[in-house]
Amino acid sequence: HFERGCMKKTGIAIAAAAAALLAAGAATSYVMGGKVQAGLERTAEEWSQPPLAIQVQSYERGWFSSTATTLWTVTTGDEPLQFTAQHAIQHGPWPRLHAAEILSTFAVNDDAPPEWVTAYKGKAPLVWRATVGWMQTSQHVLTSPAIEGNFDGDQLRFGGFTADFEMPADGKGMKGTAQMPALALQTRADEQGSEPVDLQLAGSMVRFDVKQAAKQAFMVGSFHWALDQLSSTPHNGGEAVTVSGL
Repeated sequence: HFERGCMKKTGIAIAAAAAALLAAGAATSYVMGGKVQAGLERTAEEWSQPPLAIQVQSYERGWFSSTATTLWTVTTGDEPLQFTAQHAIQHGPWPRLHAAEILSTFAVNDDAPPEWVTAYKGKAPLVWRATVGWMQTSQHVLTSPAIEGNFDGDQLRFGGFTADFEMPADGKGMKGTAQMPALALQTRADEQGSEPVDLQLAGSMVRFDVKQAAKQAFMVGSFHWALDQLSSTPHNGGEAVTVSGL
């Protein structure tokens, strides 16, 4: 009886400890969800500098996961270009040893210029995966798909894009790489009289390690760009130019 009593009490103690641990994990996850929301809203405000504006349209906060929607507006011409991003956020309990994981999938809005809608039909123009550590540092991986299309009379073939970088807790720095395997552009003659050319880039890679200067809005640090090949061929029969190993 004594042994069975001890085992029963031990079992109750273990169950109580497990319940307390799960409750603490759930509470921590919910609190972390609030921190992610605050961080998302703060980042949207800080990154909203011309020509970019970011608006948090919704944030649905759950115990272990949340969802959010943001609207990204780029204004560089007469008509703004808008993208909507859907964010799937995991913040507990203890997602893969990180405080949070955020998967952001962007889509071109239906009212965007037709060439953008056509080029990205069935494709996300950008997928952004971020992991946030317990010390608020973050790791980011961005991917953009290969597309081709006619933009303002210029024929574009874009080979895609990837970037992998880390940011400190204050978000005022970036260190990583960005790669673009290929880009081909056939331009048309414009009203200023410029001649149409075929422009091709291959093997573009950037390594960067920058941080925001104290009390300034600009970044300082190292920026290294390597390019396997760049070629330009005029349509009017002029001399082609090719440069390798930049």
